[in-house]
Amino acid sequence: MTDTEEKKPIKPVRPVVKVTKPTPRPVVPKVGARPKIVAQPAPVAPPKVIAEHTVTDDDTLSGIALKYYGSAAKKWYMYIYETNKAVIGDNPNVIRPGIVLKILEKPNL
Repeated sequence: MTDTEEKKPIKPVRPVVKVTKPTPRPVVPKVGARPKIVAQPAPVAPPKVIAEHTVTDDDTLSGIALKYYGSAAKKWYMYIYETNKAVIGDNPNVIRPGIVLKILEKPNL
């Protein structure tokens, strides 16, 4: 280097600092503050049984749904099936004559 050239100052190297996330402070209620009251949802009453239907030879779940709910749509006969699954068994297409089905009031499906 010559005397005419200026020396560049050396920049100091910053030390590596490990950054950690601060721990959240615990929420401490104010002195004299009332605790928040969380409203519980009102208990829903189970649907009432409106009829007991004894299955005959020519009955189907869709026919029973049509009789009691005014519609043979799948949602209604499957509602009857789900209600009576313990009596009907695993197959909603097979209902045996003589079994008694509980017909619940029509829900808002």
